[in-house]
Amino acid sequence: MERDYYKALPTECKRCGLGAYAGDNNCSSLPPACPPSPPFAHPLPLLSLSCMEATDQASCRQIPPYVSAVDINCDSDVWKHGPSTQAYCAAKYSAEQAAAGPLSVGPFAIAVSAPLFGYLVDKVGYRTFIALGSMAACLLAQTLLGFTSVSLYVPVVLQAAALSIFSAAMWPALSCCVEPHHVGTAYGVASAFLNVGLAIVPMFVVVEYSILHVYQPYLNVLFMGLALLGMGLAAMLVYVDFTKHCGHLHGRDMAPLASMTAVPTPLDATERQELLDRPHIQSYGTQAAS
Repeated sequence: MERDYYKALPTECKRCGLGAYAGDNNCSSLPPACPPSPPFAHPLPLLSLSCMEATDQASCRQIPPYVSAVDINCDSDVWKHGPSTQAYCAAKYSAEQAAAGPLSVGPFAIAVSAPLFGYLVDKVGYRTFIALGSMAACLLAQTLLGFTSVSLYVPVVLQAAALSIFSAAMWPALSCCVEPHHVGTAYGVASAFLNVGLAIVPMFVVVEYSILHVYQPYLNVLFMGLALLGMGLAAMLVYVDFTKHCGHLHGRDMAPLASMTAVPTPLDATERQELLDRPHIQSYGTQAAS
């Protein structure tokens, strides 16, 4: 949202009544030095931090320390309809609504492309190289999001496609990387790691925002680092696959790993012995006469 619909304001434009807004405690007019909202954020209100619980903002003091963006809860009626914060919350809600459209494109693109990418992987193979390429595509998508002004739809669709083809290539390959009696365990461990990541990454995001008070481009740098880690792991997978298993994951058709490593053993006398005696069938006709 901060990238296109709620951009960070210059320092002199961040609060009503101060800087470029000196003398205008309600930000009723736009100074020449300040950008408009939208697409930039609305200036913060000139309210003292002691106004956190006040129901009447008109009686609040306007001295430091002031309320920050994290202090304003626009879901509360006190802030949403307060005379000093009504315009601020309205601008924030408008930005969230505008960003909802592009952000919903990602899940929809994954839903549409997943079967197509699955069919493509079944036809061409190259699973480990696809995994490496998809992590590189995620790195590119985050770079475009954080450090360029390209249309938001481009990196969103690119990342959705990368995640979709990665899942199509690597998720089915789990059953071919373990022995048949460990397939369920392998999928369980993979699901556990996936959910651990989904639980830990938001914590990093919260800590990062509490320290820096902005998302971009620092959040994108975090995801770029995770994409680089994924590229490193994918490169290790390529190396192990070709050096230890002769490109087992590279081909179009994958047999379970146990079938490739198992060495056939000759049957002993007990295994060769028939479990049931064949019944003796008396011959008739010309065969019996001969």
